[in-house]
Amino acid sequence: MKIVSFEGFEYSGKSTQIKLLKNYLKKNKTKVTFTREPGGDAQLEKIRKIILNSNFDNLTLILFFFSSRFALLSKLKSKN
Repeated sequence: MKIVSFEGFEYSGKSTQIKLLKNYLKKNKTKVTFTREPGGDAQLEKIRKIILNSNFDNLTLILFFFSSRFALLSKLKSKN
């Protein structure tokens, strides 16, 4: 399993680059899974809402991000 991650500030062009990559891979018939982080499925979207709508300190938010990432990677790994 290979993972490509796009990271950056809001409005830095991540969505544009993802769309271009998705079109390229689709054109070349490459099997891929696209997801977002935090989030990616119904359970992890709950964590996303907590992160976006909370007043937690930075350390707590980082822990939420890491737990979401770990759960998402575990889910993707089990698919392969």
